[in-house]
Amino acid sequence: MSGRNQTAHSGSFYEDVESDWMRKLGEAEVFESDLQHLILNYLTINGLAGPAEEFIKEARVDPQMPLHCIDCRAKIREAILSGQTEEAIRQIGSIDPNLLNADAEVTFLLHKQQLLRLIEAEDLEEAIDFAQQRLAPCVKECPHLLPQLEEVMALLAFNDLSCPEAQRLIGGMEQREETARRIDEAILDLYRIEQESALELLAKNVLFSQGCLQNTQRSLCPVVVDIRRGTLGRSIIPTSGRGPRVDERTDIGGAQSGGESGTLQIDAADRQPQQELQQEGHSHRHSQAATSSQVPATTPRRTQERDQSRDFGRRRRTGGAPP
Repeated sequence: MSGRNQTAHSGSFYEDVESDWMRKLGEAEVFESDLQHLILNYLTINGLAGPAEEFIKEARVDPQMPLHCIDCRAKIREAILSGQTEEAIRQIGSIDPNLLNADAEVTFLLHKQQLLRLIEAEDLEEAIDFAQQRLAPCVKECPHLLPQLEEVMALLAFNDLSCPEAQRLIGGMEQREETARRIDEAILDLYRIEQESALELLAKNVLFSQGCLQNTQRSLCPVVVDIRRGTLGRSIIPTSGRGPRVDERTDIGGAQSGGESGTLQIDAADRQPQQELQQEGHSHRHSQAATSSQVPATTPRRTQERDQSRDFGRRRRTGGAPP
């Protein structure tokens, strides 16, 4: 078969595959309630209280958490990052007065920030009393927190808190970020909401699966070339031993995305999520044997720490004594 005839035959074959793919895509049943859940879930997790309130009114759906909690989560994060721990505690109490009692680790992280402020203010006697009264009970229930308390108390031995070693122990913004993240996780867990929105997770799965398919020569399905706009392109049938490549200039939907010839404009930010996910998949295949031996060692420990923290909260609510 001549090169021209072979190209025409391959093109016809791809058109059939593409047509069948788009037909099945159009036949897929998508329920409006599922789409509404995805949107509201995204708005809730990302703390977009205003848009979430408007969407709830328009779609007439039930909120996944009280609207004031969405706004409070943003205020709590802002307060922690700015060092206003007392304000963060007040906002947490407006969501659930028992939230801090329910999680010893979250309580410890918040009080740790307060202790750091006392040490930085050189109020050493107050700092020691605060550590004994507020942090020691948390460490008793969750022994894995002891190294963190020891590091903070080591700051009492420094004459100059501006030295590099003291600043390392203080932690700075990274430590505040971690505290804010854990508290937000505890609030979402209170309403049984995951940390990552279902919409973002679906988008990542699409890009990852697409990257895996593009590494095989049998993959001729349309591909997402702009995740933000949902624009589809097409894979070009390989002319060498490599897998299909994406024709980013083609919009199989027929809409022109930029340029006089309908060239799809894709910048580095558009490509980055897909490239990262492909790299993650590639790294996973090469390191699976190594990581499989590490997971059993770390996962039970993390689960045990979380269980200890929650057991502490349950006992404090019921007034029971530690075993």
